Amino acid sequence: MNCLTCSEDKIIYEYNIDEHLKSCFVIHDDKSKTFYIPSSNIISSCKQKYGEYIIENTNKCIDKIQEGYYVANETTGLLSKCYQLCKFCSGGIITDSTGKTINMQCNECLDDIDSLMDFFINTNIRSFIMSRIYNRINNNPIMIRNDGNCFVVVNYNESNISFFIDIQTMYGNCLFFNKSIFYGENKCISKPEHTFYVLDNDRNTGVIKNCSDACDYCLGDFSSENTNCLNCSKGYYKTEDSNTNCILESLIKPNYYRNIFDNIYYKCHENCCNCTAGFNVFDGNMNCISCKEGFYKLNGTNNCYNRTLLNGSYYLKEDMLFHCDKNCLTCSKDKNNLSNNCLSCDINKGLYLVEKLNNCEYSNYSGYYLDTNHNIPILKQCYNSCKTCNRYFEYNISTNVGNHNCIECKEGYYFKYKTINCYDNKTIEESYYLDKGKTPYIWKKCYERCKTCDKYGDFHDMHCLSCKTNLIKEKELIP
Repeated sequence: MNCLTCSEDKIIYEYNIDEHLKSCFVIHDDKSKTFYIPSSNIISSCKQKYGEYIIENTNKCIDKIQEGYYVANETTGLLSKCYQLCKFCSGGIITDSTGKTINMQCNECLDDIDSLMDFFINTNIRSFIMSRIYNRINNNPIMIRNDGNCFVVVNYNESNISFFIDIQTMYGNCLFFNKSIFYGENKCISKPEHTFYVLDNDRNTGVIKNCSDACDYCLGDFSSENTNCLNCSKGYYKTEDSNTNCILESLIKPNYYRNIFDNIYYKCHENCCNCTAGFNVFDGNMNCISCKEGFYKLNGTNNCYNRTLLNGSYYLKEDMLFHCDKNCLTCSKDKNNLSNNCLSCDINKGLYLVEKLNNCEYSNYSGYYLDTNHNIPILKQCYNSCKTCNRYFEYNISTNVGNHNCIECKEGYYFKYKTINCYDNKTIEESYYLDKGKTPYIWKKCYERCKTCDKYGDFHDMHCLSCKTNLIKEKELIP
């Protein structure tokens, strides 16, 4: 047609740009103000011809702004759709760089349940969410507007906001109310309890998750190896092995003790099975209650030792270690449970094992001599009359005489003249007297005819106290 102008009931439309052909088209229904031409022309036509609005992507002019729409262009009168939950709005939704909704720009929210149902159906909320909605209609779901945002909620109060919407759409919703959201639930709370934590990757969404039951406060997610606690719940405690893992007290290994100052369990000394405290470096106290297998408590202490680690200077009695005698190098429990049952002595200190007595003494130990005819010298008993000796009693078969081998006689015993034998007045043979002319006293022989005498005599003056058999004293003769 290549029209330049059209009649009043027609409008020019340029349908072929290359040939610059312009045609006049007829408005289909002037009463309904519906056009059969592209929307770009209708937009300007509605404003020019009728002074009215047109809904985006439609071909019908309207005289007022409809619910759920806002004026996107004042010049052309173009109306765009509000966010689905808005009854009226001032603009479209505002999103951040990730596409998350920052503001819906609602001026008024939807207010009837049918509209809410339409919203859920239109936004393809999962079927289980839909069933929850229908099952909870009696909870009177309502729309809440907050800073231009509309939310479908139930049980709304200051401390509890429960949403119908899928959790993924709720993250931001809770933050709009300055609240957090339970992980995996559709409920917002105003102040998370200390038994919850914010997921690291949801710092901007307000999503919180339960701490482990072991935690009073926690740092994040937990596992069977680590509860990730900042503080422990009642009945749970940390150990020195981890400053974030809280363990039920009854499950803590027995070789740990609780420090009353910081309530942390620390390892006992390695020799303890259980203990009241750790090793005290100042006094050497291990503070063991009982010892681990193969270790024993040292009598009078709270310390546990392996017998072999004590260089044998202790003996074991009724699962308790006792000190050997101070002179013993090693010892064992004897049949009388005495502590000086020495097995060996410290020769470097001049101590030697006493034969049969099993104690350790110096080489000048009274009544004993040092026998060096062994790999390890040993103290053997002298003859019973000796205080000291150089060897034990020896019997000379040729002389039919025994040698005591005494160096010194013990108290009450004296050497027999020109011998190394010691006697007392009960063991000395007859015809001997004790010469007290000088010390030490010595047994000397009486005159040959005397059985007893008080000093040595001769034929003229025998000094006999009694005579041998078949002899009588001179004064006893009959005149």
